[in-house]
Amino acid sequence: MIFFGEFFYNTEWFPNITAMVDSGAVYSTFGPETAKHIGLNYKSGKEMKFKFGDGTERNGYFNELLVQIGKYSITTSVVFSDELGLSYNLLGRESVFKHFKVCFDEKNDIITFEPFSNLNGRTLP
Repeated sequence: MIFFGEFFYNTEWFPNITAMVDSGAVYSTFGPETAKHIGLNYKSGKEMKFKFGDGTERNGYFNELLVQIGKYSITTSVVFSDELGLSYNLLGRESVFKHFKVCFDEKNDIITFEPFSNLNGRTLP
């Protein structure tokens, strides 16, 4: 299911960045096009190798972004990589699912994010 959200980088909010909410993905992964759109030199982030189930390895770079979900904003790690061949962005468990109870209503094509009481993000007005 698709998430339309706002991401904050370098003193600026970027609205309507889309990402698929993926309960099977550990990390949030974005393509280089999104990094370019927000003016991020993603290769300045922490480099890491990722190993997939088939044994292949790919490089990615962790960067911190602020993401707004409803009236909450949280700082989250996003992996940017040009080696994954993604044509879309993914929001994974480490980024979102530890802060929110996420419910997929496929019949009505709705995703709900209910914050846990210990949410470390800030509430927006």
